Amino acid sequence: MDPPPPAHIHVHLAADGMPDHWIDSFVFTDDPLANRAVLDKNHVLGRFSAALGMTRSRDGVLLASRDIIADADVAARNRLVDGWYR
Repeated sequence: MDPPPPAHIHVHLAADGMPDHWIDSFVFTDDPLANRAVLDKNHVLGRFSAALGMTRSRDGVLLASRDIIADADVAARNRLVDGWYR
């Protein structure tokens, strides 16, 4: 039996002049189920990493930040077609 997947958020991007498309899911660096290879791959991406460290605000809200580059080539490869991402 496979282990459960780590917590993650599926994301798609809509930008002017590009088709709606998926980008790498957000994963969380402190998740004990997170795949080490995925975390290591993302570590070198700096602020563009899909692996997010979270902090808690004074009122208890979990916060994370990720910069995203809207790339027409990625959008074309990962676009939504007939309700499914390619």
